[in-house]
Amino acid sequence: MDIEWAAIIALCAVISAAVAIGALAFAIRNQRKQAERLATQTEALSHQAELLRKQLFGEVYAEAEVSGLQFLLPAKHQREVEGFRQKDEHEISLNGYVAVPVGVERELHICWEMAESQTLRGHRLRFEGDYRRKPQILRMENSLAKMVFQASAAEEYIDWNGDFHREYVRELRCPKGSYHYVAIRVKGNTKGKYSCVSG
Repeated sequence: MDIEWAAIIALCAVISAAVAIGALAFAIRNQRKQAERLATQTEALSHQAELLRKQLFGEVYAEAEVSGLQFLLPAKHQREVEGFRQKDEHEISLNGYVAVPVGVERELHICWEMAESQTLRGHRLRFEGDYRRKPQILRMENSLAKMVFQASAAEEYIDWNGDFHREYVRELRCPKGSYHYVAIRVKGNTKGKYSCVSG
């Protein structure tokens, strides 16, 4: 009985190759499962990090989420505003519209509430409409303070569209329901109704 060593070696090679292929398939399957587990863990960590960020800094919005934007007249003893009838002891809400005669400058006091807790890098105040027709924002008025000891850490400018911008050096944390108040000097350009928007 002659042993066919070549046949035995070939058979062993086939068995070894089958075992190697099986081990490779097992390793690939394990790697896929491990990759899926890692992806699930990464997604869970990302979700937890997002929740933590929202708890610390609030929701991130493309524009500030505000509500209750309105014009106010301060009490006369706080600041006299030319062109308006004021009460001596308390402020008056003018709601959403105020008259600014064409060619005349007026000081407008605007307030709003934050609709959601959020962190602001800055905000914009503008009148809607064509930039040649809408009221022109000339400058900010520092009418809310009797005396200023230190200038605010913000950059303020009016862009080419006539929108007022205030950008803070450090982000400003604004809780839901916080009240914001600004005074601007505007000049009426063309007769019409123009909505004021903050964001």
